[in-house]
Amino acid sequence: MARKTMVGAIVVSLCILLASCGGGGESTVGKSTEQRFIKLTQEFGTLILADDWAGAHAMFSRSLASSTSAEQLAQIVNANEAEYHEHFAPMGVEGYLNAWGDEIDADTYDVPPSVPNTPEWTAYTLAAIVLEREDDGEVGRCYNIGLLWVNEEGQDRIAHFEYFWCD
Repeated sequence: MARKTMVGAIVVSLCILLASCGGGGESTVGKSTEQRFIKLTQEFGTLILADDWAGAHAMFSRSLASSTSAEQLAQIVNANEAEYHEHFAPMGVEGYLNAWGDEIDADTYDVPPSVPNTPEWTAYTLAAIVLEREDDGEVGRCYNIGLLWVNEEGQDRIAHFEYFWCD
């Protein structure tokens, strides 16, 4: 698969160094919290691109891990990414914090009713899988893996994920 040959060349963009990491606008969350979620999001995206299903699965909440095995994760990812990788091989991962705490709305973020809301949702992030860059280095074409995070016993875990094209 094309992405396996790209894994060694993947450069994880460190948008934590940029002022616009939160997708623009002022963030209501502290910079260290924002950086933590961006780092976790980039880590998950990198594991997916490396086909490290066990590593990505280890980031799941208990609820998601019990309903989705590492093998099922691989099937879901491969089925979704077939469309995205048809014409482009991934170039890297950028992470963005979209919403924090009570800013997360199930309708806005298409969270299905089957996703438990306990423990409380802590963040919604995007792992932007970069497929093409513009001449100025900005992301030209990408797809997102939306990640809904919870905190279980002091650990940030993924409670839900979804795929969609970047705007």
